[in-house]
Order: sequence, then C-alpha cells, then structure tokens
Amino acid sequence: MGRKTTAVEKPKEPEETRTDTGTMPPVNPLDTGREVALMLAARFSADYLERKLREMLNATETYVTKTGNEFTRPCWAPRMKALELLLAYQVGRPVERSQSIVVNEPPRREDLLEKAKRSPVFRASLVELIREVKEK
Repeated sequence: MGRKTTAVEKPKEPEETRTDTGTMPPVNPLDTGREVALMLAARFSADYLERKLREMLNATETYVTKTGNEFTRPCWAPRMKALELLLAYQVGRPVERSQSIVVNEPPRREDLLEKAKRSPVFRASLVELIREVKEK
C-alpha cells in the first residue's frame, strides 16, 4: 500500500503552557477538581467539544494504493476513544479493580531457631518435614 492519512489530527498543545524544554509543566494533584474543570470550561466551549467528539466518532482513514487509487475506511482508535469519553461522561466510569500483592520476607535462620526453642509443636513439624525430604 501507499500513503496513509487520517481524518482526525492530534490537537496541538497551547504554546503558553509549555516549559522551556517543550514539555508540559508538572501538575500538582491538589490543583485538580473544580478549578481545572472551570479552566477547561473557559477554554473549550460545549459546542467545540461536541463537534470534536462527533469528528472522532466519524473518523476515517484514507489510503492511497501504489496505482493511485484511494479508499477510505473507518479509523477505529479515535472512534473507540470518543465512545469511552461519552460513556464515562453520561454513565460514569466503572470501578477499576486493583490487586494488592503482599510479599513476605523469608524467615531468617535466627528467627527459626528462636521459634524452635519456644515451640515443641514447631520442632515436631520441622522433624516431620526433614523426614519427608529424606524419604523423597
């Protein structure tokens, strides 16, 4: 295939928010919330956002073949992103699952010796464990 173009372009970052290195300045998590929502509302009107979401929902890619023929097909990445944004706004985001993995340190030799001194049951279980290892 030949050249590929996409109907949706990545928005450019405003120049006044960039730092000297060209990157966005760090965001303080405490500044989020109502203030950020107000700043975004002042910068982007509801009509503008609706128009951009419609563009994303109808995004297409145009391909040019080696013979010069052009064909257009749906561009699914921006369409899916727009749909996710709309669903998050209208329905809400689902609670994301999180997993906590607790990694225990292996017991130290000194701790095992101390426990064996204090507990006859623990000593018996160690003897049984050693017997099973020798049998195998």
